[in-house]
Amino acid sequence: MNHWSLTHLDLIGFSSTIEQPTLPRILAPVFRVRADHTVVLLPPFSMVADEVFNFTLSEPEEFASFVHQQKLTRLREPFTGKTNHDLWVDVDGQVTYSPKFEVKKKFKLIFDEHLKLAAKKLVNREYEAARQDANIARAVNPSHIDPLVIRASAERLAGLNSDLAFTRHIAKNYISPDEFERLLQRGLGDSSTPNKGGAVVMSNIANKQSRFALAA
Repeated sequence: MNHWSLTHLDLIGFSSTIEQPTLPRILAPVFRVRADHTVVLLPPFSMVADEVFNFTLSEPEEFASFVHQQKLTRLREPFTGKTNHDLWVDVDGQVTYSPKFEVKKKFKLIFDEHLKLAAKKLVNREYEAARQDANIARAVNPSHIDPLVIRASAERLAGLNSDLAFTRHIAKNYISPDEFERLLQRGLGDSSTPNKGGAVVMSNIANKQSRFALAA
């Protein structure tokens, strides 16, 4: 069979492992046919409405082997397949299967909380902690530039030049290098430590509304 309805499938795993610290994100599920546990569907796949297409057909033994190789992760308990749901992991490593509109709301809350924490920790010169919170914020909203600005600021102040170069490289996908540098200068001033103006800018970043679309 080249397609299956979600109503006939259970989620038994996902195609990654959970790292520590955990970056929240949507997970690509591994499905099992509810009426025939010998049929396993591996990602990547396509989904239209409640139909799953273009999967890789597998079997329990191969799935178990991939889990052993840490290429896939087995869920402790299967979830029943449902339409308009996402499998996702939060900052505590908790995996949940929730309606898509709820996941969007959760991601907005995570983004807003961790962007504020990142800005606060940067001003307090907790550079590694600021980077981690910026990474968490960016994980749930990758196209938002503010987490990258805070991350790059922390890396510059901490003297992490190779990491800073990589962050600047990522930022090129969203804004020009000159504009990104201007954002850094606004936050840092010209000195090697955060000045009063930098603290104000970072506070403004933290208090801005996120750009999530909350429509379901």
